[in-house]
Amino acid sequence: MRTSSLMRYLVAALAILILSSSGWAGEIKEATPSKIDPKAEEVTQKLATYFGSAKSFSVEVSLRMSIQAEGMKQETTTRYTIALRRPNKLAIVLQAGSRGGTVMCDGKQLYAHVSGTDAYVVEKAPVNFDNLEADKQSSAAMALRMSGLPLINSLILTKPYGSIMEGVLKGEYIALESIKDVKYHHLRFLQKGDIYVDVWASAGRKPL
Repeated sequence: MRTSSLMRYLVAALAILILSSSGWAGEIKEATPSKIDPKAEEVTQKLATYFGSAKSFSVEVSLRMSIQAEGMKQETTTRYTIALRRPNKLAIVLQAGSRGGTVMCDGKQLYAHVSGTDAYVVEKAPVNFDNLEADKQSSAAMALRMSGLPLINSLILTKPYGSIMEGVLKGEYIALESIKDVKYHHLRFLQKGDIYVDVWASAGRKPL
């Protein structure tokens, strides 16, 4: 699949922070599904509309997961390359780390391999990827769920906004930040299970 030039504007970083300390418990209980900052809502809608209508895109993703609790701190990093050409060509390739797997679809067949196993599965290619993640029987769906890439998994859908916001209790616009001389909107989402997801989206003409 051809790498689209639009991906120069892609996510600079995606970090998931899981906090188990009791200091956050009160805030989580008080949060409601409608507690989304208007600016965070605007940026997320723009991101979802842009990717839902894109015919193709490619991106490199680095996922850092940090788990903190009393007397414990663990961090893992996983890197993927992802390319999509609608309606049904996809490559999600695990480059580094042990979390998740690789999914390849050439439009006729879909191949999936879960990290840590010696086997791979071949399935008939779907018409599109809108129902793939929800398919409990699909090995490719299992590999996607294990990847730990909730935002990217959502962006392969034709209508990604609902999937992006699924389980979100609170959304905040943190700041406009510079990363390597590029301006990014920094968003933070609180999800069920004490999970915080930080997303940086380009403030340029294209959202990522």
